[in-house]
Amino acid sequence: MLRQAEEADRDDVPDGMDIPEELSRRKERLAAIAKAKEEIERRAAERQAKEQAECEKKLSERQANEQE
Repeated sequence: MLRQAEEADRDDVPDGMDIPEELSRRKERLAAIAKAKEEIERRAAERQAKEQAECEKKLSERQANEQE
């Protein structure tokens, strides 16, 4: 692993690549991915709560019908 690290240090940076810019771009992408993941989880929680409420409504209607 050390040999690979040393070789990587000796290699030239690919043309057009600016390391600080690349790091910044990657951080922005990770932040965007995290934000998207939070939104997906929020939507899933909302959907699950809605489905749970519908299920409970149906169960209470069934119980009311059975009591009649």
